[in-house]
Amino acid sequence: MEIRLTHPTDLPFAADVLADAFRDYAWTRHVIPDEAYEHRLRSLQLLYLQYAHEHGLVAVVEGDDDAIDGVIALVAPERRIPRPTRRDAWSSSMATASTDSPTPPSSMLRRGA
Repeated sequence: MEIRLTHPTDLPFAADVLADAFRDYAWTRHVIPDEAYEHRLRSLQLLYLQYAHEHGLVAVVEGDDDAIDGVIALVAPERRIPRPTRRDAWSSSMATASTDSPTPPSSMLRRGA
């Protein structure tokens, strides 16, 4: 087992781990619409990870098989609100999400989008 800080290329895999962890969490089930739930949940996790990577820290736990087994993302409470362009990109993605697209738009995979 190894704990290490993430590289931007780790974020989509870390989002998968968090989406799996929060799949049946009551709060996410309550606030995320049922339509394309899995896609929306993963996109929300990825959005937060991108923000934390830019303004805080994100670390992962890798198991013996080099797969990401755990994720931690920390942002100091005094950090600013995300830029409107990032919020708008996520809102747009959520509005057009469909079950045919299990991964977020490529624009959301780039750090600093």
